[in-house]
Amino acid sequence: MNILFLKNLLKPQLLVAFLFVLTFSSCSKDSQLGGSVIDASTYGLEFIDTFQVKTSYQTSDSIKMYSPSGADQVLVLSSAIASFNMVGGYNNAQTGTSKADFIFNLSADQIVVDSLEISSITIDSAVMAFQYTGRYGYSDQLSVDLYKLAESLDEDQDYYSNTQLAYESQPIGSVTTTVDLTDSVQIDSLIKVPAQLRVNLDLTEAQALLSSVIDQSFEQDVNGFALSVNQNSISTSGSGLVASIDALSSNSGLFIYFTDQNGAAQRLQLIIEQDDVRFNTFEHDFNTTIQANLNSANTDFLYVKSMLGLTTKIELPTLKDWLSDSLFVAQALMTFKLDSNLDITEILPHGQLLLVERDAQGDFAHIKDADLALGTSFYDGQFDLEQYTYTFNITRYLQNKIEDLAEDSSLIPTLYLVPEAFGIYDPAQIVIDNNFQKPTLKIYYTQL
Repeated sequence: MNILFLKNLLKPQLLVAFLFVLTFSSCSKDSQLGGSVIDASTYGLEFIDTFQVKTSYQTSDSIKMYSPSGADQVLVLSSAIASFNMVGGYNNAQTGTSKADFIFNLSADQIVVDSLEISSITIDSAVMAFQYTGRYGYSDQLSVDLYKLAESLDEDQDYYSNTQLAYESQPIGSVTTTVDLTDSVQIDSLIKVPAQLRVNLDLTEAQALLSSVIDQSFEQDVNGFALSVNQNSISTSGSGLVASIDALSSNSGLFIYFTDQNGAAQRLQLIIEQDDVRFNTFEHDFNTTIQANLNSANTDFLYVKSMLGLTTKIELPTLKDWLSDSLFVAQALMTFKLDSNLDITEILPHGQLLLVERDAQGDFAHIKDADLALGTSFYDGQFDLEQYTYTFNITRYLQNKIEDLAEDSSLIPTLYLVPEAFGIYDPAQIVIDNNFQKPTLKIYYTQL
């Protein structure tokens, strides 16, 4: 990679100003980046040195999805992101298959049904329903199975995105449905609710669940539930759908419709309370190309995949060779450009990405440029549809690294490109061009 060096030749008494354009590459060939933008002969510019930057992609770390303390490891720029959940999956030609299962429990401790006689009740229908908040994928069809868990959920235990729980062998309900976010659902002549996922339960299972509620043994009898995408629906490339749901909506939960011993029509609703266990688990089956190049330096493409899928890693191993503590960084902008050959109309890119670093404990943490009070106005990281790019202001980060390297020259500044909230609410993915239009870093600074 070449560094473009700009020196003020007209006023030598002023501080020297520099502009560096860094192109991520491990190759020592001269790059012409910048040469076509600025005429070096006219302005006294010259190319100097070769700057080596390592890029790679890797699988994402598992993170805590549920904790009895309410704490999580999610990084966001705005508190506006709601705690939605997802269910579904999709099969993508560039990366492979990804799926999200939704694990949850229901509350029955507030239900009073002393007057009901289970032997005289007739179950009319039962449905597990969740209000939609969004959809993502190739199809408008979502195929899911509803299982009971074969092991109990513990509200005093932490659960992670890669938690593996045993499901019972057969689902208690299945559905293939069209996800139309504008299509409301007419429950009866009086009740109309927003678009929702509705899975009809086997009536025998519904009878057993209602019996447990009446006997006040629901928590002992029922371990919990899992919504899981039907694998056949994502078996081919370019297939599948992920739906976002609001599990805490008043329109979500288990609804059992029955006729009581007096012949009256009744409805029982079991809901997910705020402190009930609920979380997503994510599973990825990456294709052979992705697996073969995991952690490989400077591949032709880089990836960021939500649902704790793929993360791009950026290392600056030779930063110490050309920066010193006598420099003041006025601005540093890092830009990533998507592969322009891919259609983004079906698999949409992330609206917001983050550049993060690891803290002393090894966990991802915001860099100082991600000022939560300012949101994205300073830091940026939002998708530019016209340019197909994401650009980050990392000025504070780079200035801090200059100071750190002055104390310890063995440090290798390292950043990670991840989705906001690690993509646990947004199933998007992007493919970054690391061949023809490599990521760039522009640094404006003053020699002190």
